[in-house]
Amino acid sequence: WTVYNMENTQGAICSNQIYSLKIQNVYKWLGTEQMMVRLSGNSWASFSFMNSGIPSNKITTILNKKINNKYVRWIGTSMGLTYFDGDNWTVWHVANSPLPSNNISAITLDNSGNLWIGTKPYQNVGGGLARFNIPDNQWTVYNTINSEIPSNTVTALFSDSNQNVWVGTEGGGLSKISNLNEWTLYNESNSPISSNVINDLNFESTNKLWISTDYGIS
Repeated sequence: WTVYNMENTQGAICSNQIYSLKIQNVYKWLGTEQMMVRLSGNSWASFSFMNSGIPSNKITTILNKKINNKYVRWIGTSMGLTYFDGDNWTVWHVANSPLPSNNISAITLDNSGNLWIGTKPYQNVGGGLARFNIPDNQWTVYNTINSEIPSNTVTALFSDSNQNVWVGTEGGGLSKISNLNEWTLYNESNSPISSNVINDLNFESTNKLWISTDYGIS
């Protein structure tokens, strides 16, 4: 085992509270309470609102994708969503986009170029799910009023190979979105899921969905 923390990296990791970890070839990207950090070999680099286009130092989720032979990343923060193409930074928040909340909690990209953004309410206001059609620059927002999403507190997202988007929530269970607007809900009442509080989602190669909850794994 090798442990990296604030103490043994001389502050390169500026917080021991890590929200996100993504691996991109030789790079390890960490989203922390205080900054985004990149590790390559023994070399550390830090990204904050002081030296980059990130609107907040609290990095909640990171999505790396290779597009046209170039790695790009979407970065969820407590103050909005950031896109970094390696050269330029773009920020979306509630003041310049239809995002339902600046409190970004999860991000996934489907095969049709839709970026799905999970958010949480801020002071019990807003929250829900947003779909950003990147090629058409069109936004769609899903919440408990205009859709079948069971909770506006989205905790996890996953886009599978069949173009389904799986949405984990805090207290509302799990939803599957098919064909952009067809909803299927799984909760403690209608399925063997161990809890309605979903923490994370992932698929294995056998097309099985693994669901991390506050009461075990399903």
